[in-house]
Amino acid sequence: FLTATGGSFTRASVGTYFDSTGVMQTAASGTPRFDYDPVTHSAKGILIEESRTNLAFYSKSPVSWATNSATVATTGTTELGMFSSATVSSTGATWNRINMIRTGGTPWVPVTGPVTMTFYYKAGTSGKVAVTVYDTTSSQTTQMAGNVGSLSIISQTAGVISNLTQKQIGSIYVVSATFTPNSTTDNIAFGIGPNSGVSGENIIVLGGQLEYGSFPTSFIPTTNATVTRAIDSLSIPIGAWGDPLKGSFYVEAPKVLNQGVSSRYYALINGNAQVSLINGANIGGYVTDSAGTSIASFNSTALTTGTVFKDGLAYTTNDFAESVNGGTLMTDTTGTMSSLATLIVGNNSAAGSRNINGNISKLKYYPLRLPNSQLQLLTQ
Repeated sequence: FLTATGGSFTRASVGTYFDSTGVMQTAASGTPRFDYDPVTHSAKGILIEESRTNLAFYSKSPVSWATNSATVATTGTTELGMFSSATVSSTGATWNRINMIRTGGTPWVPVTGPVTMTFYYKAGTSGKVAVTVYDTTSSQTTQMAGNVGSLSIISQTAGVISNLTQKQIGSIYVVSATFTPNSTTDNIAFGIGPNSGVSGENIIVLGGQLEYGSFPTSFIPTTNATVTRAIDSLSIPIGAWGDPLKGSFYVEAPKVLNQGVSSRYYALINGNAQVSLINGANIGGYVTDSAGTSIASFNSTALTTGTVFKDGLAYTTNDFAESVNGGTLMTDTTGTMSSLATLIVGNNSAAGSRNINGNISKLKYYPLRLPNSQLQLLTQ
């Protein structure tokens, strides 16, 4: 398809995704990732993400992490087709744990801004887990703890926790949270343990990720150094088969987290001119002319993060309309279209900073302005 349309996909690194059996796979550099739900095995669509770096060494082999008086042993089991898991056992104190190894071969490294930590683990004999962020400079602790799969914030004296999310993949639990440090120069470690004062009680740790940013992205395997996953970039020139001045889009995708910027599910662009679908607190179509001036802008009713929506957007000079999930049409009847040339999927430009950081299940482009009634039928 890309060859026929003159389109291109690039990602200058490997990238991980889940296949149709729920196994984590590695896509080669320059290969799109068509992702699946690891629990239901249903297709989620193409995965488009920004560039991120995993700061944690040995991210899929926690037996190589630093111990805080815990006993660590490999299980000899490969989990999710990716992780070499390890048992982490208490030696009699609830603070016994393992810490991610980072630059310099030590867990004690400053973080200069908000970072998102992710831990993959399984229940052990303790039935509990504690994720601990310890500032060794100030001797302050931020911690999340509780029964497996049900952690809550216990303390925040080393920094603030936000965006705590927890999910389950069979017997495997995944916990992610964003940590904003009180100090950007103090040495800080990130660890996980069985949260037990009974010697020998344990949990099973699969691996983890530490990345700058306010939300988690797909897993990045590392060994004895940090690894960077490059940006996904998918662009298609509309050429002779498209219409530069009118058209319609249909998209079906999960509502992604509000990332604090106007990320794009798609953008048909030419210089400053664009027709795009923006993700923010809600979603909405956005049209600008060649000067970058907004000529149509819509905003949907509230959508829950993670739920799949259907959106239809149609445009031509003085005639713009959008419908979400078959709902009431949003319209605008004023604005002169500027010529458009290239479709960017999941961003605002080929190397842009508005990545959707999520999946797009379906995206359809029509080189004509569909009737309003058809927009509503498409999105029901």
